[in-house]
Amino acid sequence: MTKKTDKPVLEIVKNASKPKPTKTGGGSGSGKDATQRFGEYAIISGAFHQIKSVRTGQDGQGFVEIPLCDFVCQITEEVTQDDGLQDQSFLRIEGKRNDGLTLPAVDVPANKFYSTQANWVNEHYGTLAFVYPGASKRDNLRAAIHLYSKLKGDVPRRHVFRYTGWKRIGEQWHYLTGTGAITANGLHENVQVDLGTGHMGRYALPAPSEQIRADSIMDLLAICPGKPHIGAALLAAVARAPLGECHPTDYALFIHGITGAKKSAVTAIPLAFLEISTPAVFRLISVIRITIWKRKRFKLRMGFSLLMTLNLLSISRKRPRCMPKRNA
Repeated sequence: MTKKTDKPVLEIVKNASKPKPTKTGGGSGSGKDATQRFGEYAIISGAFHQIKSVRTGQDGQGFVEIPLCDFVCQITEEVTQDDGLQDQSFLRIEGKRNDGLTLPAVDVPANKFYSTQANWVNEHYGTLAFVYPGASKRDNLRAAIHLYSKLKGDVPRRHVFRYTGWKRIGEQWHYLTGTGAITANGLHENVQVDLGTGHMGRYALPAPSEQIRADSIMDLLAICPGKPHIGAALLAAVARAPLGECHPTDYALFIHGITGAKKSAVTAIPLAFLEISTPAVFRLISVIRITIWKRKRFKLRMGFSLLMTLNLLSISRKRPRCMPKRNA
């Protein structure tokens, strides 16, 4: 080939643009080169690593990368559950393994997460996640997760109540119900109350209504026309039950009568103030009637303790006093 023909060919080769590099691999992982450092830790190849300084090299300032696990996770929420007796905190954690597998969100008790054993990983994820052996590595993994979760600010926190009744929040009394908390200013839905998916979930009072149906309430006084004191006691029990937090209830209202005297029907009326269905009342009564309470000379073999049931089902957040001190 002559010089004349060489020159155009070389011109084309020199002026040609180089192809852009293409990504290799078909996985959904984070890749080998992905590195994010924070404090004494880093995310390398989709997993937490500890960065430890060592004396090496010409200047004696080097570091080594110590793998802690094969995944990356973070705390997305801190939830405190209050059941009226004690508070229990949970950390909602979610993450991803270094090969791209998503680790589902789990609720880890705070005391287990902050424990040096760090067994919560395998308790919740089983064999899906791997933690390198060594107490120091487990402790550093906890610190890495905690620090990584706060890179964008504090972890969101919320408080959840798991009972009904009166609760003093700040300087104001709140009545907890399934829909939130009722105060003198109305219903506050920002107060979170979780009563579960069972029967307790039905205790969800609506926002207070301005319409007061006093005539319907007063009809309870005439439940037994010949004995008005019975209706008065039933109505008083309804009004007294929500006050168990202010002044403990140490007595019970006992309805007694022969079979067929409509004891259950009479009991169902005051319980309807708490939106308890009639079938639920009869099931509850059947359970209570087979219970024998004994204390000194006082015996209850057949009947129904109305006031204590009102406190147990809807109001009292403490362990109920199952044994009345005196017969009301």
